[in-house]
Amino acid sequence: MKENMLDVLVFLFDNYLGPQAGVDQDDQSLADELEEAGFDFDEITKAFDWLGGLKEDESAWYASNNSIRVFSDAEQQRLDVEARGFLMKLEFSKIISQVLREKILDAVMRLDLEQVTLSLKAFKRIVGLVLMNTAEMDDHLPEIEEMVFEIDPKDIWVH
Repeated sequence: MKENMLDVLVFLFDNYLGPQAGVDQDDQSLADELEEAGFDFDEITKAFDWLGGLKEDESAWYASNNSIRVFSDAEQQRLDVEARGFLMKLEFSKIISQVLREKILDAVMRLDLEQVTLSLKAFKRIVGLVLMNTAEMDDHLPEIEEMVFEIDPKDIWVH
């Protein structure tokens, strides 16, 4: 049995949210398919809750144009140096705003993972999930897809 919330999210992304995905399903049908695929019901529920959190109103997020981002100890433990650098590159390249950067960091920190550092490849997948659930990202969809789909699923964890 696959028992990790991130495994559920990766499976959902690969099979239902990516560019090859074709079928819209209700949550119950999707949950049933995930259980049939071997995922734990609690992890499925956590993944759905995490995805639901991506739909929050961004007007509640605040970041000053003059701010400097300092990563907390918890964020540094969750994201390795490459992943943090990648996030800053997205911001400096104007692909994401400071507000969206904070939304991505919030989504990463809401992942129900114990003592796990996300690799750059895993982080890109999470960034892709967040960005694909953000309306303002339509103009950057080709870059997002290229960024996300270069990932080899067997190489998703650092440790």
